[in-house]
Amino acid sequence: MKPYPILDLDSARHILDFSGGRDELRSLGEVQLRGAVALYNMINTENIGLGYLADEVGMGKTYIALGVVALMRYFNPALRVLYICPSANVQDKWLREHASFIDRNVCTSSYRVRTPEGKPAAPVAKCDSLEDLIRTAASGFYADFFVRNGSFSFGLKKAADEYDEAAIRSWNEQRKKLQKMLPAFSVPGGDPTHRGVKDEFAQALNYVLPTFDLVVIDESHNFKHNFESSDRNRVLSQVLGFYQSESAEDRPYQRRVRNALLLSATPYDRNLEQLRNQLAR
Repeated sequence: MKPYPILDLDSARHILDFSGGRDELRSLGEVQLRGAVALYNMINTENIGLGYLADEVGMGKTYIALGVVALMRYFNPALRVLYICPSANVQDKWLREHASFIDRNVCTSSYRVRTPEGKPAAPVAKCDSLEDLIRTAASGFYADFFVRNGSFSFGLKKAADEYDEAAIRSWNEQRKKLQKMLPAFSVPGGDPTHRGVKDEFAQALNYVLPTFDLVVIDESHNFKHNFESSDRNRVLSQVLGFYQSESAEDRPYQRRVRNALLLSATPYDRNLEQLRNQLAR
């Protein structure tokens, strides 16, 4: 049973004020509140666990998503959220707006969402790479992880042929680095491969990550192709536990996401297969 009650607008108004106390923003704030409450209720309806918000650029999708998170955290202060941003500058924008939203738009200062000083009540981590994400996840408790699409890919030398000793040596060095970062994770033995080493990093991250109550994916249309369309998509699907190998010898992946909120700047997606690929995550 989920710890989140179904909300009405009057109850939500005691928690959030999208206008930030500014009269000129009351009308827009009401629209954003309605959107946040609708998505919150959609996500927390039994057997759904998914919200999808598609709108034009500049319509306040980020604030609506932050409102959904704040409503969930109000009823579950231990909420853990993974934010996946499309780029470094958007990742920084989310971090700024996250702090601003909690300071200006969260009404309650009960240490559930906001402290009396206007700070986030939950610890936040910014991760810039796959290695950074592994170290951060292994180092202690963080409630909100802000990562970017590029965090799930890393440069790895490709072999010119099956006898390329320089490439094989670099793959083994990556394996040693992974084992040093995460001693509790058992790196597979045998000869490494380009794809295999990336899979091992994904398995390690899936092993060490907590299970997130919500993943927020900004510009989810970037994931409109299937899991195998790129190394990044494949690693991400493994990290979150969506991908399961058909080989009985491979380590099983743990599902690391309970609910998802997808944001897209493509209001009218005419390709149903691409829409299905986004929702499949």
